Amino acid sequence: IQITILPKVQIEGESCVVDRVEKDGFSSCSRLKHVSIPATVKYVGELAFARNGKLESVVCLSNRVEFAMSESKWATGGVFLGSNRIASVKWATDGTPAYAYEAFAGNVISFQEILQD
Repeated sequence: IQITILPKVQIEGESCVVDRVEKDGFSSCSRLKHVSIPATVKYVGELAFARNGKLESVVCLSNRVEFAMSESKWATGGVFLGSNRIASVKWATDGTPAYAYEAFAGNVISFQEILQD
């Protein structure tokens, strides 16, 4: 399964910008393989994509995103804790955001930058 988070959604006829992914928002999605995060997202909550054992790739078009860290008594780690098959993470042109390495701690083979048109 591939998830592309939309930059805008309609709620009760009103256009709303998607600027965050909440805590545990997509955690434990057993069939999730690819995720794309739009440039509108500025915050990704604690363990938002954790425990996704089949997740292979992440595209993040926002370099101004803040990744929350988990420091509970059960687990300390990043947004992608336990998603151990991530082979690549692609970022927008202006480089990897601060704290990204902690968000993916122990789960990523390579970080890459991609060009936006």
